[in-house]
Amino acid sequence: MSRPYEELAEIYDKIMHHVHYRRWAGYVERLFDYYNAPVSRLIDLSCGTGKHLRSLKAKNRSLIGVDISLPMLRVARRKRSLRRVPLVCADFGASPFKKNSFDIVLILYDSINYIIDDKDIVRVFGEVKRLLKEDGLFIFDVVTPYACEEFFLDYTERDHFNGTECLRHSWYRKDEQMQYNEFEIIADGKVYHELHKQKIRENEQWKQIIFKNNFELIEAFNNFTFIEATQYSERIHFVCRA
Repeated sequence: MSRPYEELAEIYDKIMHHVHYRRWAGYVERLFDYYNAPVSRLIDLSCGTGKHLRSLKAKNRSLIGVDISLPMLRVARRKRSLRRVPLVCADFGASPFKKNSFDIVLILYDSINYIIDDKDIVRVFGEVKRLLKEDGLFIFDVVTPYACEEFFLDYTERDHFNGTECLRHSWYRKDEQMQYNEFEIIADGKVYHELHKQKIRENEQWKQIIFKNNFELIEAFNNFTFIEATQYSERIHFVCRA
């Protein structure tokens, strides 16, 4: 079985065609404005194929993209709009940048849910704190237990494009707080499998993690709004200050 995003990278943008990345980036930009945050230097620690980065580009703004998946970064590098954006392959808990380098640190599209072990969460929050300038913002979002129970308890979808077939089967184990996404990719007569695992923590668990790792929780917003998140939120956007 392949590692997550090893085989999926080449078709990732196609199977995620339903995701409105510009809207996502626009919401993040509104958060910057809402908190009057300086955004001269920004780092996305889970940039994937660069869709968010492409929409966050702006004049007089320095962007850096980081991802643990080299295949995803190779796809990002082929995008003309990202040719001048540095892309770095690294674990988002251990990046090669200097202390106090960034105004904003992002971990978007529930990428932080991939951190299963609480010890690794501590490591990631420590790295984010190291990277941020004084009063810098850390913005991340998560898929919630409510969303997993409502939509991904036992979910299957199939995509076809350009001779490639992708079957996704998702299931949620409430007792484990785990979401599993298994992909079967059939291309050029070969079959590849990837199993993605995500830890789906409750809102209150995230608040405790933020507090214990010496961040200030400014707000937890419901699903692309400026309304406080609840137990019925499908996605929560956390805005924190180091």
